[in-house]
Amino acid sequence: MIDFTSLFIIATVMFGFVVGDAALYGDTLRVQIDVASDINNAGFTESAAEDVFLAQAAEILRGDSIIPAPPVRVATSPSVVAALAKPLNLDAVVVAMQNQLGIDHLAVSGAILMETGAGRIVPQDGAHPLTTARLDMPIVVLRPHQTPVHTVLVEDDGDAVKLVRRAASWAMEQVSPYRVVLSYFLAGMSGDARGLPSASEAANRFLGRPWDPANASELAMTRHILALMAMNDGNFAEAEAQFTLADLTPGVVPQVRSQLDLDHAFLAVAKLQPQHAAELLRRSRETAPTLNLPGFADTLDLMDGLVAWSGGDTTKAEGLFRRVIASSSVNDSAHHYLAQLLAARGDKAGAAAEEQAATLSHPFDVKQEGLAVLLFWTDPVKGGVMARD
Repeated sequence: MIDFTSLFIIATVMFGFVVGDAALYGDTLRVQIDVASDINNAGFTESAAEDVFLAQAAEILRGDSIIPAPPVRVATSPSVVAALAKPLNLDAVVVAMQNQLGIDHLAVSGAILMETGAGRIVPQDGAHPLTTARLDMPIVVLRPHQTPVHTVLVEDDGDAVKLVRRAASWAMEQVSPYRVVLSYFLAGMSGDARGLPSASEAANRFLGRPWDPANASELAMTRHILALMAMNDGNFAEAEAQFTLADLTPGVVPQVRSQLDLDHAFLAVAKLQPQHAAELLRRSRETAPTLNLPGFADTLDLMDGLVAWSGGDTTKAEGLFRRVIASSSVNDSAHHYLAQLLAARGDKAGAAAEEQAATLSHPFDVKQEGLAVLLFWTDPVKGGVMARD
């Protein structure tokens, strides 16, 4: 028989093991969303709201980036003991232990409210319960050693899912505003009608904050996104202005400088300024060793080919495009530009073969950072920018 003291010791050890494991390896984003009873009864429960929030936050923070994701773990796969923490109501203890261990965490609380006198719930297929009235969502974000921030979001069409996604994006803006701007931008370039306007709004909110040297690199990369958006609109003067402001931002890390110079070089090619493009690309290569993005060396060579072609050296351009293809056979951009170059020389068969290879190959993942040379096409002889399909 195990006596009471032994049981107490075993329980205490197990308690410490669960809490300690959850603190070290569990998610560091804590979300609590209360849901109005009518919406909850229609199927959009508190648990569903929190899952939507976490999914949106994870989407924003995922992927490779020059600006690292903040130290907030989202939607991880916890160990068995870490998963026990929430059902045992140990979240507060876990957070306290994370504080003691110096582990940064983010606590978000909110509530989805229907305005007084709201209409009935409108049945919908799937997980999109809509009401006939406006929804409000007060939300508070709390980080250790920082003043809490709060806002109230409004969704006029009553879409609770959309409201929670917006809340997640707003909360992540308090942690890593650039990653939110990038996420909106890439969604817009992929066809989301609200993506580019949302990226512009989030960027301007960030740029409107008081200057903080700790945010220098994020500010520069946010201006980089505004430059890409201006290029997409054909507004080269605005794009040039944003690159200039980014370049003048003090305290920017070298890898960001490399990214800025690379995409600025693309703009110079589009503006038929080959000498300026070559200088910007040289600067980008100087700081490129500080980067750790997959395939970035091939991207530099691809850009080098465009610069060479823009300057009239088609032989060098062809060699660089072929080198990129040999190094990364999935690069449809190199196949495309080689096809254009061969067509300009009158090699119709070679051009057709390269265009077919471009169609069959898989493009670089433009979601890794939003590289201009992977988002847009340009003509090194005639200039200009066209968004890729």
